[in-house]
Amino acid sequence: MGNQIKNTELVGKFVSRRGYTDLYIHGKVVGVYGKTGIVIQEMRAIENTVKREYAVGGFSAICLNNADQKWEFRTLESTLKDRVSKAFFKIFVISDEPRHHYDYNF
Repeated sequence: MGNQIKNTELVGKFVSRRGYTDLYIHGKVVGVYGKTGIVIQEMRAIENTVKREYAVGGFSAICLNNADQKWEFRTLESTLKDRVSKAFFKIFVISDEPRHHYDYNF
């Protein structure tokens, strides 16, 4: 992807922020400005609807179904502006569906 993608191609896509082994929903791209600017409608993950299963291990326990997370999302009224650059793609992940992942084993 990198700097080869045009900001207009990101409209309608979802943006999540990387955080070591976690992934935090940032929002949905709802518009563009200039050559590299995007407008993001903020979103938040509310609740993981999958019941977690644990087994003894690690420091205390290991979440056996860590990869099976299903989150409910809420759209906020606020918007953010950001610029698309090489650094943007090192920090954020672009996807067609909202993505959020909390690593219960870290």
